[in-house]
Amino acid sequence: MKLSDLTDREIWLSFKEGDDRAVSYIYSEYFPILYRYGMKFRVDASLVEDTIQDLFADLIKNRETLGDTDNILFYLLKSFRRKLLRKMNKENRYDLTGEMTDDYPFEVVWS
Repeated sequence: MKLSDLTDREIWLSFKEGDDRAVSYIYSEYFPILYRYGMKFRVDASLVEDTIQDLFADLIKNRETLGDTDNILFYLLKSFRRKLLRKMNKENRYDLTGEMTDDYPFEVVWS
């Protein structure tokens, strides 16, 4: 039976049970959707791709403890969005792209 003939719930259960075909199917089916969604955040394409890769690596690593879902797309979008926003916040926290100078707005007062 082809995976495309199964429901999302059945595909997800196969994925959680370690079926490599389910992993490949989910990745190939949803990667383009996740990529387009990530690019709407106006971030670098490599950040979007890295985040998708990290998401799938985490899903595979933790597949036995994942919850069930009837909607794989919703599950992935929600997880991906959360992971992408965390990465964006982390990068902004350490953003040193501004020009650094020795011009500091202070006045020296001698006493």
